[in-house]
Amino acid sequence: MWLRLLIVCLCAVLVQGCASFAEKPDSPETALLSVEGIVISNELPFPVTDVMIKIPASGRFAGCGNIMAASACRTSFTAVDYRADAMVVSWREYGKPHATDAFVVEVPEGMDLEKPVWLRVVIFAMGQAAAEFVQF
Repeated sequence: MWLRLLIVCLCAVLVQGCASFAEKPDSPETALLSVEGIVISNELPFPVTDVMIKIPASGRFAGCGNIMAASACRTSFTAVDYRADAMVVSWREYGKPHATDAFVVEVPEGMDLEKPVWLRVVIFAMGQAAAEFVQF
């Protein structure tokens, strides 16, 4: 009985290890930057809700539920490689959905590529948002 349980547990660990390896992203050599967090700023005079940043190519996403007027939401995560994939930013103003077209954030000249960066998204006017990479 105990031997069967041990074998089942061992197989589960091995299968999980294989699944994690199979889902590993592209090699780090293709990464442009290492992104370790996001800051979403709301420059509007009213709250925005359901703010999401989506990367369709990888399926990754991050966001904030409610950002008050003239404030920001910040969240960090385990660093992920940025490979110049297009992203879409979506949010709600007074309950009405808004979204950007897909766009690629350019890496600024002079940025230290060896240091991690944060993605800063700014909702700067009704129905409009922009993004840039920043280092702290």
